[in-house]
Amino acid sequence: EGAVYSEDLVDGVMPTTLNGATVTITLPPVRVNNANVTAADIVANNGVIHVIDTVLIPANPGSIVDVATNAGSFSTLLTLATSANLAATLATGGPFTIFAPSDAAFAALDPQLVATLTAPENVDQLASVLRYHLLEGAVYSEDLVDGVMPTTLNGATVTITLPPVRVNNANVTAADIVANNGVIHVI
Repeated sequence: EGAVYSEDLVDGVMPTTLNGATVTITLPPVRVNNANVTAADIVANNGVIHVIDTVLIPANPGSIVDVATNAGSFSTLLTLATSANLAATLATGGPFTIFAPSDAAFAALDPQLVATLTAPENVDQLASVLRYHLLEGAVYSEDLVDGVMPTTLNGATVTITLPPVRVNNANVTAADIVANNGVIHVI
């Protein structure tokens, strides 16, 4: 958002577009992804126009499950979501916001707690814990407000604090990872 003139551009910057996808700016010459800027800095009363020589087509990132799988650092989360019968919902439902614990976050848990949660008789408890990491709708970091307490899909609330962005006591280490059916914030 806002007017960005050609003099403000930096090689390699990846701004987020209004649809949530990123584009890559390269220079010189000025390019947006694979499109050449053919005319720059056309001033309008509500911004600035840069003419490009092709239509930008956003990449299809896939579902939350696809994006998490491709990232390679959420295998524990995906395995647990499958065990809790939530993987299909994360693949086809939504939109959702997921505060996604990385494999490193799961590795830091007490092994006994993990064993308890993954026992077949505790599938409902596991599902509840995973739903505690989910919000209805796609909530991007720019939409977060300090002290807000959104209700998760298990019915409990989490507390968002910033800066830096934290969910309860967990640090958000990467934010706004876009999927077709929501957004991932890594904790």
